[in-house]
Amino acid sequence: MAAVEELSSRLGSLAKGGVVVFGTVEIVVALLLIVGLFTQIAALLGIVIALKMLWFGETYPRFIHHEKATYLLLLVILLSLLVTGAGAFAIDLPL
Repeated sequence: MAAVEELSSRLGSLAKGGVVVFGTVEIVVALLLIVGLFTQIAALLGIVIALKMLWFGETYPRFIHHEKATYLLLLVILLSLLVTGAGAFAIDLPL
């Protein structure tokens, strides 16, 4: 709770709403990637999230619990999914 209060003091009212929105988007993206539905769109949203986490880790390192390499690996995996699509066992077709 102290972390949210500190973020609120730095970012204002954007902090509480941003936590809910980005948390929801992360869960939806993860579910879409697991199911294989709208894979390239989910990968694009995941790239935005990974870039946000890399930036956020540089700006506010106290609030990030993973290494920078974790988000870089996630970024590379999502770029691969964006370019190649999900594969033969996915529900959707490549764009």
